[in-house]
Formats: sequence, structure tokens, C-alpha cells
Amino acid sequence: MRHWNDIAGTLSKSKVPLPLLLEDENGMEHGNDWARGFIRGTRLRHDGWAELLADDDHGGCMIPRLMLSTTNTTKISPCVPSPLIRSNVKR
Repeated sequence: MRHWNDIAGTLSKSKVPLPLLLEDENGMEHGNDWARGFIRGTRLRHDGWAELLADDDHGGCMIPRLMLSTTNTTKISPCVPSPLIRSNVKR
């Protein structure tokens, strides 16, 4: 409950909450595990999250989470997005 309250407080200040990443025994933070859990959590309120994903102005914030949740590595290879992707992602 404390973590939820921290996130709510951060959002109420118009700040971006950072993910909680735990280190393994080798000191690696597994962002994909966090992202998979985050995406699973969005299924609890599917309609609200679907609305965000469909939003042209704000839906782009979900792309890193979606990418990280579907990879099998802790790193995402740098890539140059296609013009179509760049035109659809707003910062």
C-alpha cells in the first residue's frame, strides 16, 4: 500500500513515477520483469488503459513498457525507428 501511495503522490505533483527494479545476485536490474508485471497490471483495468493506448497525444508513453515487456533480454538494442513509427510517437 505504501508503494501505491508513493505513486499516487508522485502523479498528483505531475511528476513521472519511476519503476521499482530489484537487483539480482549479480547486480542486474531486470526491467523486463517489471514491465511484464506492469502490463499484467493494466489488464485489471483494461478499458482505462486501452483509452490511454489509443490516445494520440499521450499513448506513446506506453511504448517503452510494451517493448520491454516482450523482450527476453535486459537490454533493448538501439534502433532507428522507421518514419512511420516516428510520425506516430509524440514526445
